[in-house]
Amino acid sequence: MAPALRLALLACWLAKVESPSLKLHCASDEYDYAGHCCRNCPAGTYVREHCYIPHTWGDCRACEEGEDYTEHDNGLEQCLPCKQCKSGNKIVVRPCTTKSNTVCQCRDGYYCPPGCEECLKCKKECSAEGQIIVHRCNATTDAVCGSPPEGTTQYPSILIGITIGIVFLFLLFILGFIYKRRKTACRSNEEKDAKRFLIHENVKVETSISGDPESRNNALFPNPEMSGLLPGSTNEDSTSGSIPSAQLLQLVEAPGIPSGHSNVPEGKKPEVRIKNSSTKKLSDIYFNVKAMVRSHDWNPLMRKCGLSDIDIDKITRDHPHDTHEQYHQMLRTLQDRLGIEDALHKLLDGLWDLNLKTLYENITNELADNDIITVGPED
Repeated sequence: MAPALRLALLACWLAKVESPSLKLHCASDEYDYAGHCCRNCPAGTYVREHCYIPHTWGDCRACEEGEDYTEHDNGLEQCLPCKQCKSGNKIVVRPCTTKSNTVCQCRDGYYCPPGCEECLKCKKECSAEGQIIVHRCNATTDAVCGSPPEGTTQYPSILIGITIGIVFLFLLFILGFIYKRRKTACRSNEEKDAKRFLIHENVKVETSISGDPESRNNALFPNPEMSGLLPGSTNEDSTSGSIPSAQLLQLVEAPGIPSGHSNVPEGKKPEVRIKNSSTKKLSDIYFNVKAMVRSHDWNPLMRKCGLSDIDIDKITRDHPHDTHEQYHQMLRTLQDRLGIEDALHKLLDGLWDLNLKTLYENITNELADNDIITVGPED
């Protein structure tokens, strides 16, 4: 009995003695499974089946794009679900991938402090009198109110209004300056046209006209209002300020006025026959008409020649502020439509019908002197 008793006592004593626990130590890139270490699956995957051999990988499977993810190396048996930006005031800043979760952010005008579920509306103004917004609202914090810094105004809208007023006045000044420049330029162009007319209108008037003032007046200036302005004229109805006397004297005594007889018979409208239309001189004389006709006679002359008001308006719009080019293009249009011969006939007929006989005679004389036309009485 003694040996049996001793064995029973020994068994009881051994049962009370605690055995030291066996602890498993895995590396930082491993995890503990069933008493042995398995290698972590990489980010973007999960453990479908654990390893059987210690310190090896199990079966790693990829997460589903846009549905779940794992951001780091892991021993998880399933991927983590992607976050949903469910709030109506949240927008997706970065979508969910297999390696990163969805990143949400509040819309403009809303904010969401860390840990919040719903976006909150930003403060637009400060309720306390005399305070202003010193920090604007952002994605995570609301606007912050406070006292304005020293030396700054509490009414920024006043500064904005003053600035806008100054800019408006500056723009008005610029527009006024541009308008004045254009008006001056237009006046200058009109004066140039008047001078060009005075020089060229009567460039072909013969000096063999009778020496009495009235006859010479009528030849140089078929318009009675202009002839009355000639020095020595007795026309009491003329206005001395219309055209300077010095310019008229210069025109009357101009040395470039040729002498000789007229090729145009007196009386009824003569018949003009073109002998040679191929010379460059004909084209030069044709286009030089634009320098001889007064501006207020030009459009009526073009209508007589066959141009419509639509044609005249279009050419005028195409070449604004350039009267010389407008006249040239109208003559060019007539030539292109009719040919140089018919265009010249239309031009001469128009001058005759508008009673611009002096210009008619000047042009026909020059054409005849260059052996381009013959002039005779109309049949």
